[in-house]
Amino acid sequence: MTDAELLPYITQRHVVAGTLWAEARSEPIEGRIAVGNVIRTRAHVRRQTVRQVCLAPSQFSCWADAGGRANHLALMTLLRALPAITDSLFRECLWIADGLSTGALLDNVKGADHYLTTALYDTDPPAWARTMPVVCVIGRHTFLRSA
Repeated sequence: MTDAELLPYITQRHVVAGTLWAEARSEPIEGRIAVGNVIRTRAHVRRQTVRQVCLAPSQFSCWADAGGRANHLALMTLLRALPAITDSLFRECLWIADGLSTGALLDNVKGADHYLTTALYDTDPPAWARTMPVVCVIGRHTFLRSA
């Protein structure tokens, strides 16, 4: 099954959990929650579903082969094992996705709607990040707010 064939079968919950797993699996739990809050904030501001936010072109690199082939392949391999995924970190990401959707997890990034690695921010931030205020740093990610 190709990636394009797989996507329709992945639930919104699994899209969010997969994004958290792929984008922040090396971060502490607070970092995964922070990335989740960026997703939730974007969905609210843009009046989109969290699925639409995660899968939008050029937004979360893990969903595009061009954004990092190894990470994209790792995510697609993981999701092909649904519903029998036993990876404990992915199970934690499902818990975070549930907490974000119910409102049980509070915003720990002060309304941030963007993030990037602190190393990139400190050395050569992309043009879009240069005008946004930094609202916090969690783990190895710097969180910014566009509005």
